[in-house]
Amino acid sequence: MDRGSAQSGAAEGKAEAAPGQKPREKKSEKPTRGSRSAAHVVLGVRADADEATIRSAYRKLCATYHPDKFAQAPKREQDQANRRMTEINARMRR
Repeated sequence: MDRGSAQSGAAEGKAEAAPGQKPREKKSEKPTRGSRSAAHVVLGVRADADEATIRSAYRKLCATYHPDKFAQAPKREQDQANRRMTEINARMRR
């Protein structure tokens, strides 16, 4: 492998990989418009909702399913709330 091909992978937005591994795509810093529309289902807002509406829905759901609110709840309810928060956060990070 020559040095020029390793540098071209990094220039294309791919992280360098150890020998024998495929390079991974770097995650973008900002969410894209398409990812916002995927989050609308989880957040319960329209697909064309503005940033303020999305942020407000996210905060309301976080307040509802926050683990601190379920600290004294039965294990089953804690697990359900944890799964829901994980899903909400995963959709918002995309």
